[in-house]
Amino acid sequence: MADIKGFTLFHDYADVFAALCAQDCKELVLALFEYSENGSTPPLPAQAEIAFMFIRRSIDIGKQRQMAKSQRNRDIAKAGWDKRKHANACDGIKTMPEQEPEQEPEQLLSPLPPCEGSPAVDKPRQRRFVAPTISEVAAYCAQRGNGIGPQAFVDHYTANGWMRGKTPMKDWKACVRTWESNRREERRPSIEQSHVPRFNEITVTSTEDWDKL
Repeated sequence: MADIKGFTLFHDYADVFAALCAQDCKELVLALFEYSENGSTPPLPAQAEIAFMFIRRSIDIGKQRQMAKSQRNRDIAKAGWDKRKHANACDGIKTMPEQEPEQEPEQLLSPLPPCEGSPAVDKPRQRRFVAPTISEVAAYCAQRGNGIGPQAFVDHYTANGWMRGKTPMKDWKACVRTWESNRREERRPSIEQSHVPRFNEITVTSTEDWDKL
């Protein structure tokens, strides 16, 4: 009853009070105040008690409405307080700045992705060609015993910019072996001709030897 600050007497109750005597009206009004404040019902005369029962119902309805309104106001105030409290808590949290991902060095990035369906294989880096010196060519030719002149070899490829046709040279030792193979092919006819017996070198020992001549 502490939340109830009063009650309402409507104009419709005027006829009820008019039917009572002055003393009954006084006792009825005091009984209504006491019920509204404390919820107790004092003893009343018969007619005043009938009027009290009629008016008490409106007091109960008014009390329920007022209590519901007070509870609704408390809920709204609590929700607003919780919202402000949550906002203050969020404002107090220091967020860490987002760090940008580290970029990989350009030399570590693959220039092109592998073809679809093919296994990813790291392409080996090609070694840069370095022209050999005459002493290096001489040592390699002596090791192979091919009889190629290192000076002629170096002079030949220096003159054309160390190119094999239209392709830059990648392995000078492979070129030495190619020269060696060509040299061997060029000498083969002369070697075969050196083994053909001449007429004055044939020794005749029988008639069969004469038939060969």
